[in-house]
Amino acid sequence: MIRNVVHAAALQALKKRKLYESQLESVENNIMRVNEQQMMLENQRTTVETVSALSNAAKASKQTMHEMKARHFFPLRRVAQESRHKLTFAHAAIERAADG
Repeated sequence: MIRNVVHAAALQALKKRKLYESQLESVENNIMRVNEQQMMLENQRTTVETVSALSNAAKASKQTMHEMKARHFFPLRRVAQESRHKLTFAHAAIERAADG
């Protein structure tokens, strides 16, 4: 009879051990999933920060280009027209010299 009680207690202990091992494995898997989710969130945060920085840089670049066009376009256009006029004049002079 004592032997049966000891045997039953041993079986019960083995069942508890198996249950605890199963619960431990489940907890470890949950910890691993939480760590993976944390890394994914950190990567997403980094991506958001990168996209935000790129967006701000694009806006600044666009604004700079707009300001440059407004300030420099007309003077550059005038210089180009003057250069074109001088080049046309020089080309005509070269043609006259070649003909003459």
